[in-house]
Amino acid sequence: MTSTSDAPKMSTEGRRLDQRDRQRVRMADPEYRAEMTRRKRVRMADPKYRAEYNRKRAVSDADPERRAERNRRQQERLSDPQIRSERNRRQNELDSDPMRRAMLNRRSAKRRSTHPLTADQRADKNRRQNERNADPERRAERNRRQRDRYIAKVPVLGRTQERRDSETVVYLFEHVSLGALKVGITCPEAGGDRMLLHEKQGWTLVDFWIFDNWKAAATVERAVLDSWAAVRGFLSPDDMPHHGHTETVSLSDVSVDQAVDSIQTSLGVFI
Repeated sequence: MTSTSDAPKMSTEGRRLDQRDRQRVRMADPEYRAEMTRRKRVRMADPKYRAEYNRKRAVSDADPERRAERNRRQQERLSDPQIRSERNRRQNELDSDPMRRAMLNRRSAKRRSTHPLTADQRADKNRRQNERNADPERRAERNRRQRDRYIAKVPVLGRTQERRDSETVVYLFEHVSLGALKVGITCPEAGGDRMLLHEKQGWTLVDFWIFDNWKAAATVERAVLDSWAAVRGFLSPDDMPHHGHTETVSLSDVSVDQAVDSIQTSLGVFI
């Protein structure tokens, strides 16, 4: 009879890989993933836990070897087409919610204002970003994921009539580095969401308003642009690769609060 001590022992790395495989199988279950997400939200609601989590993450990020190992494992996971497809699907679901995007942008802006990066942190962040961008395969993969997300989120459905009958959004964006504001409209259900395109160009969503049809949203947009007539067209076409430079104003001419008030005043027509 063979004793337990005589049985072959699995190495530490082998046990770690086995645990990852089991966790990967468990995370494929939507109910298990939802439960894990719920538990994490409960834990992150505790300020002490969140502070300790951020401290450990900062320590981990400061170690080049641990950061490289984490990136390596991430690349291994994404090399699996099924995992990549599921990840893109979940990301598409999150990106399709404009309220969630606005909330994340507000949190990011608040975090930048309350905890600005030091010069060294900014330089290190830019260095890592440049290293990632210098990798042609990684850049191509990133562009492919962005294109897949956009195509999945915004299928090209229709023509002018479908757009006019679809729910339409009036949006207000801010670009801090360019010192500009932009107003516009989009019809996500009828073939396009320019909000996503602007976010990829560094714009931050300030707020948005949803209308039942294109005509109502266009009326509000036109009223706002008329009020900006003397100062709009602040940016050049080179600054707006997806067009819309004529709908921009300088933050020195129109503040964020003034722009929001202008849109709210225009809404009075529909109240």
